[in-house]
Amino acid sequence: MYYEMGYRLQFANGLGWRICSTKSVKGLWEKFVGILNIKPCDDEELPLFLFCSRESEVKDFFDELKESITVEGHFSQNDWKVLNMDLMTAFTNYRTRDIICKVNRRDTFQDDIYTMWRSMYLFYQHILDSGGSPMHAGLVERGGWGIVFAAPGGAGKSTCCSRLPAGWDVCCDDEIFILKSGSGDYAAHPLPTWSDMILNESQLSWPVESSIPVKMIFFLKKAERNGITPLGSGKASVLINQSCKQILRRAWFFQNQDIQRKQKVELFDYAAEMAKQVPAYILHLSLLGNFWEEIDILLKSQSGMT
Repeated sequence: MYYEMGYRLQFANGLGWRICSTKSVKGLWEKFVGILNIKPCDDEELPLFLFCSRESEVKDFFDELKESITVEGHFSQNDWKVLNMDLMTAFTNYRTRDIICKVNRRDTFQDDIYTMWRSMYLFYQHILDSGGSPMHAGLVERGGWGIVFAAPGGAGKSTCCSRLPAGWDVCCDDEIFILKSGSGDYAAHPLPTWSDMILNESQLSWPVESSIPVKMIFFLKKAERNGITPLGSGKASVLINQSCKQILRRAWFFQNQDIQRKQKVELFDYAAEMAKQVPAYILHLSLLGNFWEEIDILLKSQSGMT
């Protein structure tokens, strides 16, 4: 039923999936793994993230799963929850991290991008359960450290990133996953700018599996002069929470109130914990000047960069 070889998507804390597809949606699957820039994988121990398009393929999946997995003596199709997301229908189960995405419509290029974008929502609960979250932010690497620039849409993340000079490696400018790595530090993964692909039909890719240790977070604020204001953990926690909610709300549109409440509680705890461990600042950002020079001074003072 499946392709013999899927593609591995694995995050810094070990959480991962094998992205596979049936033949009926091979084209969408190939686009998806290309955009995420992930590599082939035949590790059947990883949970399965399956794209398909037919009811019979969903039934075949359930039949194969019941034959191969036993949890507490049974594995019933009734354990699976159905999430209707217009262009796709998702099937998830609290007993397993396996995920099924049944594609309902592929009429346009934009349909495919929206489907791939929404399929990423299905990772959110697992990311939260593992002590991480998506965040509305750009990610820049400087000297091996990750600098996070957080702001709502249209508030200057992309412009901020585009102004940075050589030596500042822009990984993404819209959304990240940020979670604890195996070493206990926070690490950020770049995610695609899906909206740009929809508007401009761009065909870019992002190294989503790659992660960078996060050194500091800046919350952007438009100003007449450039400057940096340190934040206490309380204010930082509030802003982290808000930035993560801006992404999670996209998925909440399709989810029930119980799931939303659960995620809000997990997010509150996550934001509070992260604010204690990762330095956070307000970056007052004007239209002129080399704002990155002040960040460089701060970064060198904290990391011993030369």
